[in-house]
Amino acid sequence: MYYTTLAKNTMLNALTINRLSLHTGNPGADGTANVYSGGGYTYQAATFATAADGKRELSSAVVFQGVPEATVSWVGFWNSSTFRGAAELDAGGDNAFDAATGLLALLPEDTYYAIDECA
Repeated sequence: MYYTTLAKNTMLNALTINRLSLHTGNPGADGTANVYSGGGYTYQAATFATAADGKRELSSAVVFQGVPEATVSWVGFWNSSTFRGAAELDAGGDNAFDAATGLLALLPEDTYYAIDECA
């Protein structure tokens, strides 16, 4: 089974995601596992562009505060307090909080949610 790009875009545009969380491992089915903590970390507000090509990218960078040089490996997608899903961050990317500032930015071109396959 597969969906057309138009169908994927329609489904993605109907799904509201307005907050992001960071995790040190898989967040699990309810998004509460492996939540990053420390250094003033909090979930951050996020907005997403209209879906195109079966995915919705961040509208602008989302910046988190954390412990300098600490690393994360997953991002959680939320609609207020309701967990919607998660994605593993690029293993080859820079997923560490900045050594000097303790900031970590998720960029639009690297952070999106999508419908890749259906079984």
